[in-house]
Amino acid sequence: MKLTYSITIKADINTVFSYLEDNKKKASWLFNVLEINNLPKEKFENGTPFVMKVKESFGTKDYKGYTRINEKPNYQHISMKIDPKIELENYYFLKEVETNKTQLNYIAVYKLQGFKLKATMLFNYPFFYAPFIKSSVISQLKKLKKLAESDKD
Repeated sequence: MKLTYSITIKADINTVFSYLEDNKKKASWLFNVLEINNLPKEKFENGTPFVMKVKESFGTKDYKGYTRINEKPNYQHISMKIDPKIELENYYFLKEVETNKTQLNYIAVYKLQGFKLKATMLFNYPFFYAPFIKSSVISQLKKLKKLAESDKD
C-alpha cells in the first residue's frame, strides 16, 4: 500500500524540518504518539534508532524504527517495524518554494510479507487498512502545518 500527500506551509524550510527532526515536536503532531525517544545505541547505516510510544485502544504499544536524514533540511526518511513482517516507510521531501514558504511532499509505503499476513491484517491491525487512514495522515500534516506556521522560534 502506498499513500502520498502534498501540503504548502507558510514557514521557512528549517522551521518545518524541525518538526520532522525534533522528537518532542514530532510527537506533537503525529496521531496518538505519546513520546519518541532515540535508543542509546550509536547511529548505524540505516539511521538513528528510536522507540515510539503509541496510544492504542486498550493501552500503549512501543514501536521501534530508525530515522535517516539524507539531505538536511530537504529530505527525511523514517522507517518503523510494526512487527517482524510489517514495515512502514515514511518519506518527507521539503522544498523551499519562496521565502518563508515550504512545500512538503509525503510518501508512505506499507510493506507486508506473506499472503497469510496480508489476508489477516484487517483483523490484527485495522488502523493500517481503515478507510480513514488517508484522512488521518492529512490531519497530521495539517497539524504540523499549523504548528510550524505559528512557531516563533
